[in-house]
Amino acid sequence: MLKRLKEDDELALDPETVRILVAAFDDAWKSVEDSGVTFVSDGHADATREILALRVIDMARQGERDVHRLRDDALLYLTKSNLKSTGL
Repeated sequence: MLKRLKEDDELALDPETVRILVAAFDDAWKSVEDSGVTFVSDGHADATREILALRVIDMARQGERDVHRLRDDALLYLTKSNLKSTGL
């Protein structure tokens, strides 16, 4: 997550906002892990983390700063992206 934030030249964030975004990402990833999902490879786990991180950053660009809404939105986005990839 922090790597992605450092790579984003357009998004200038104060330390408190960075803390919020990292917390939202960490909470979202913990929810994925706690769900019992198993990944077929480390690459799939990394891709899932990337989807969550990019979504949290995208929502921050739109002005969202609530850690719970950021987490919930990232998880919803992940679910929708997984459904689209299965053709549902």
